[in-house]
Amino acid sequence: MNGKRLIPLILVLLMLVPGVLQAEDRIFTFLGPAFSGGVNKITYNDWFDNETGTKKVAGNFYGGGIQLDVFAAPLVGEFIIQYLSNSASETEIAVNHLYFGFTGKYAYYPISVFALAPGMGLYVETPPASKRYDGGGGFTASLGFIIHFTQDLRFILDAQGRYGSFGMGEDSRKISYGINVGLVYKVGSL
Repeated sequence: MNGKRLIPLILVLLMLVPGVLQAEDRIFTFLGPAFSGGVNKITYNDWFDNETGTKKVAGNFYGGGIQLDVFAAPLVGEFIIQYLSNSASETEIAVNHLYFGFTGKYAYYPISVFALAPGMGLYVETPPASKRYDGGGGFTASLGFIIHFTQDLRFILDAQGRYGSFGMGEDSRKISYGINVGLVYKVGSL
């Protein structure tokens, strides 16, 4: 490439650099505590008294952990790690385990400090657990909002619904409804 072609190329690249740098400044990471709670409805399939059967069990869940949010307006990527405690009407099904949630959200800002944020994602439940638990996972849908207390501090509340497998028995299923509350602080930008 000769010098006559190189100079216009360099000039075009220099004109694009401010836009690229400005785009990078719009991607922020936030980290903070998260707490959740709600109700479970479990369809438990297993061996009962020498034959297979199904039990429908209801209970509650609650937990706490860490929430990481990546804001690339208007999109939000959310990653949650929590230790959940599940109570159930059948004590052999009550179990505590790790929970990992991955949700993509679209943040609609009617005003600059408040956003409505619906989203969809996946979740995974894994050992270590308080009982033998093979793990589970499935789909999650959320409808929530985000409040900007300051530029560096955000409050996030989501109503969530989850459907997936339950890690006990054979082909057991779980439906969960509840809320997740997070208070996240800006820790950097990408």
